[in-house]
Amino acid sequence: GNPIQRHHNFTTMDRRERYTGNIIINPFRSVKIMLGYTGLDQKQRFYDHLFKEIPDHIGYDYNKSHLYKFAFTHTLSENTFYTLKVAYFDFNYTHKLHDDLENIIVPILSPDAFDGTSNYEFYGGYWSQNEQGDSIWVISDDNLFRDYRTKELSVLGDITSQIHKSHLIKIGFEYKHYNIKEDYIPFVNEPEYGETHYEEEPFKASVFAQDKMEFDDFVVNAGLRFDYLDPKTEFSPDVNDQT
Repeated sequence: GNPIQRHHNFTTMDRRERYTGNIIINPFRSVKIMLGYTGLDQKQRFYDHLFKEIPDHIGYDYNKSHLYKFAFTHTLSENTFYTLKVAYFDFNYTHKLHDDLENIIVPILSPDAFDGTSNYEFYGGYWSQNEQGDSIWVISDDNLFRDYRTKELSVLGDITSQIHKSHLIKIGFEYKHYNIKEDYIPFVNEPEYGETHYEEEPFKASVFAQDKMEFDDFVVNAGLRFDYLDPKTEFSPDVNDQT
C-alpha cells in the first residue's frame, strides 16, 4: 500500500496523515530482522451547536501516535527457532483552542446571537473587564482543555521446538511497561470546577509454556501461564469513597 496517506474532510475540518513502513533484513540464512514504523498525525475541529455563531472559537482535537517495531528471528535447526520482539507505542490526544490558556475567554450564552434574530441562546460576545478595570468586548472561547498521553514499551521472547513429531513446545515471556499521563481542565479559567492531573507507570509481566500435541484424529493444546500486574497506584474499591 501507499506508505504515506493524506486525508482531508472539509465538512468536519479534518486533516489526517498516516505513515507506514517496514524493512526486512536477512544478514544470514538463519537470521531474519524486521524493522517497522506506523504513524498518525490528525487535526480535527468538530461542529458544536453552541458555537454556531462563532465556529472559529471551537477547540481542536489532535491525535498523534507513533509505533516502532523490531523483530529478530534466529533459526537454530530445522526443528527449533527463537524470536525476540520489541515495540514502542506513543499516543497523544489533545483538545485545546490554543496554548495560551491564561487568555482563554470563559464562554457565556448570549441572547443577542445573530443580532437578536434567533430564538435560542448561543455562545457569543459580552462585556468584560481587563486587569486595568477597563470594559472590553470579548468573544466566548471553547475552554475545555485535555492532554492525554500513553506510552507503552513491550518485549516478547519465545523459543519454539518440534521435539517430537507429536509435540510442538513453545516457552516464552512478555513484559509491558506503561507511562500514562493526563492533564484535564474541563473549564479553563473557572477554578471552582477543579482540575485533574496524574501520571502513573504500571507494568505487567508474564511467562508461559505450551505443548501442541497432534495425533491422528485430534489435536490437544495444553499450557501454563503466569501473569503479574502492578498498577503502581492506589485505588478505592468503594466508588463512593473519595478518601
